[in-house]
Amino acid sequence: MNSLFLSPSESDLQTIQKRFNGVVTYLTSGGKINNGAQKTKPFLLYGDGWRIRQDMKSELRNADGETIPKADGSGNVLIEDDSLMVKKQQEAKTIAEKDAVAQGKSASEAEDQYPYWSDSIQGYTFDKKWGDSPTVGVFDSGSSAIAFTLMDTDKALINLGPKALRGGRLHAVDVTAVANSLFEDHTPPTGSTITSIAEVAPQATAIFHELFHLVWGDSLMYPSVGEEYQFQRMTGYESRGSGKKAFTKRYAMRNPQSYAYAAIAYDYTQNVQYKISNKKSAPVEFFTGFASYEKS
Repeated sequence: MNSLFLSPSESDLQTIQKRFNGVVTYLTSGGKINNGAQKTKPFLLYGDGWRIRQDMKSELRNADGETIPKADGSGNVLIEDDSLMVKKQQEAKTIAEKDAVAQGKSASEAEDQYPYWSDSIQGYTFDKKWGDSPTVGVFDSGSSAIAFTLMDTDKALINLGPKALRGGRLHAVDVTAVANSLFEDHTPPTGSTITSIAEVAPQATAIFHELFHLVWGDSLMYPSVGEEYQFQRMTGYESRGSGKKAFTKRYAMRNPQSYAYAAIAYDYTQNVQYKISNKKSAPVEFFTGFASYEKS
C-alpha cells in the first residue's frame, strides 16, 4: 500500500479501503454504480461485434432499433436532428480532448467522435473511428486496449477485449524472488531472474480493474493525468514519457490498476511462501513490482 499509493496517510487509507469495500459489496450484493448516481444494471460485452459505426447523418433509431419518421413526412429523423444526440457527441469530444491533454498532447489533437449503434444494448455509444470498416472497433484496430467501461444516463457497460482473457488462475505462476536487500531504488539486481507482478496477474485482473470505474465513476476513479498501468511508473520510479506528468498520491488513489495490483500483492504476501532453502521460506512481497522476500 505504501508503495502503490505513495505513502498514504491514515485518512487516505480509509478512503482506499472504502473504494475496495465498494467494489466487493457490488460483487456480492449488487447496488448502485457511478458513485451512487445510477441504478442501471450494466452490460458485460466482449470484443467489437456488439456495435457498428454510424455518422451524424445516419438515420436515428429508437430503442427497438427502428427508424423514426419525421412529423412532416419528408423522410426519417437523422441523428444530427436530435438535440440529445448532438449533446452526447459534444460531451464525448470534451472527454476525448481531456484524454489527449492527459497523454501530453493538445486538445486539438483529439479525434472526432462518431455514434455507434448497438442492437445488444438497444442504444448508441460514442467513440472515435477505429478503421475504414464500420465494424472495426478498438480491439480489432490493433490498439493495446484491454477493456473499457462506459456509463451514460440510462446505460452502463464493461467491454472486454481478447487481451483481458490473458493469464490463468491466481497463484498459477511459479514465482522466482530475490531478497529485498538486493534491490536498489526498487530495481532488482542486474542479471537476476525475477517474477514481476504483471506476470502473476490472474485472468480476472482486467474486469476487477473495470469494476472500480463502474462502481465509483470517472469523477473518483480516473486520474486527470490519465491512467497508468505499469508498476514502476505508477509508483513514481520511472518516467511516464514525454509530456506526461509524474504520478502522485492523488493520482494513484484514482487509478484502478493501483487497486488491482494492491489486491494481488496483498494476496501473495498473505498466502504464498517463497522457498529460500530446504529449511527456510518467507512471504512473497511485491512492493517493488517484482517478487521479493525479507531475508531473516
